[in-house]
Amino acid sequence: MRSAVRSIVCAFQEKFEGALPHLYADRKNLVTTAIGRLVDLSEVSPGAPYPWVPALKMPWKRPDATLASPAEIIAEWQLVKSRQELTVLGGRAYRAITRLRLTDADVEAITIDTAIEFESHLQRRFVEWDTWPADAQLGTLSIAWAEGPLFFTRFPKFSAAADRLDFGICADESKIPGGYDERNIASAVCFNNAAAVIKAGGDFEMLHWPTDLASVD
Repeated sequence: MRSAVRSIVCAFQEKFEGALPHLYADRKNLVTTAIGRLVDLSEVSPGAPYPWVPALKMPWKRPDATLASPAEIIAEWQLVKSRQELTVLGGRAYRAITRLRLTDADVEAITIDTAIEFESHLQRRFVEWDTWPADAQLGTLSIAWAEGPLFFTRFPKFSAAADRLDFGICADESKIPGGYDERNIASAVCFNNAAAVIKAGGDFEMLHWPTDLASVD
């Protein structure tokens, strides 16, 4: 991914997801942490016997800053998963019932690692990914964060346009239904910026978001 994208991906995703150092359940009751990082295998394998496995890979700390044991992490995961009534209150409602925490550095590292993981899927699908304008990469990661890194299987018109580097069409075909208006606006700005950069023969390394090039004289 472009260096400009890597340097802003945490701040960009935090704008829409928030940054929480504890476990919480999202609106689908999937256990999540950090900046919208799912740690719930129920998402990809309903009925998985050990859905908490992703959480075990994270450096959870007790209140005294020592590392938590796997048993403690599993117990906290199960507690969060069991409190489905809190999902309507948002992730911060789980702070009062959890005791394990990530540091700010942990949250940032997890977010960067997630972006790299997602990018590996995107690189396999979009063969010219590494040559895309920075804004196009950021916009695509934005969709992946909300819809998962294989979102392109459900966005055929977006995918076909991206294959043609027609990012103006991508802007129209990147909308996520169900309360993602703010993210959708930001993603569309990214794709329209990418289209403008290509048309003008601009610098593909340069990230223009949050500036909307369409509004710049």
